[in-house]
Amino acid sequence: MYIKTVVRAIPLTTVLILLAMLLFLSLNTGVAISARSEEAVKSGENDAKPSVSPEQVEKTKTAKVCSQIITVTTKSLKDYKANINVFEKTDGKWKHLYKDLQGVTGKNGIMYNRKQNTGTSPAGVYTITKGFGIASNPGVKFPYRKVQDDDYWVTDPKSKFYNTWQKGPSNGRWDEKEQEHLIKFKTYKYCAIIDFNVERIPYKGAGIFLHLPPSGGRGTQGCIGMKESDLLKVLKWITPKKGTRIIICPKDDIEKF
Repeated sequence: MYIKTVVRAIPLTTVLILLAMLLFLSLNTGVAISARSEEAVKSGENDAKPSVSPEQVEKTKTAKVCSQIITVTTKSLKDYKANINVFEKTDGKWKHLYKDLQGVTGKNGIMYNRKQNTGTSPAGVYTITKGFGIASNPGVKFPYRKVQDDDYWVTDPKSKFYNTWQKGPSNGRWDEKEQEHLIKFKTYKYCAIIDFNVERIPYKGAGIFLHLPPSGGRGTQGCIGMKESDLLKVLKWITPKKGTRIIICPKDDIEKF
């Protein structure tokens, strides 16, 4: 009875004004949150817990032999959507430089003891010491070659030139069905060579690079892909004299390396 009396005592205009004020506050709070989120994306800020932390990196064996580490991790071996984290050791402490950049691995995920033509990226730790691209050197600190029309990467496991850059034509030195004509790959605008299978073991795999992603967000044939703005940031940061390493693995395996 008391409640009914109080409600009747409040004029309808007052109720409408209060409702309008509540709606105004709600809308403006939402806009503020949305604006901050958009700004965070533009600035590269990410308040969420990263998929790989500096503490995890510090526990790896890799952290003892270099001062720059790139981690490429997926939820599982079968996933191709990856988070790419970039770390640098400064004043004896590992720090995050870029957090959870989006990327892709091989279309069939990641493979330990990788085999050629499996559509997977090789799990493991690798150096990055040189690069190339269809475009001119964007300002990297490592040796960089601009691709010419007669440049090929040999993927023929029966050739002594397997997993090397060569000038064409092949003239029988390798099977032309087992080659990459570098200038024809739009994703090779800018590339860093991941030093995988430098021993050139036949059928293990050839031509694993860090480059632009395929269109449509698809996975690669085995390389690591990331969007151009992020790729350029990472390429310009890589400093071979700091022993740059890239770790490719499922997220839960990072401390094994």
